[in-house]
Amino acid sequence: MLTARRTRRPACPSPFSLAVVVGAGLLLAVAYHF
Repeated sequence: MLTARRTRRPACPSPFSLAVVVGAGLLLAVAYHF
């Protein structure tokens, strides 16, 4: 929790949502390839 103050960006794009976006991108890439 202390590192939250040192982060340059606010935790708006949480790592979880970021992972979901990356996962969706990978799924789209796989769908396009196959």
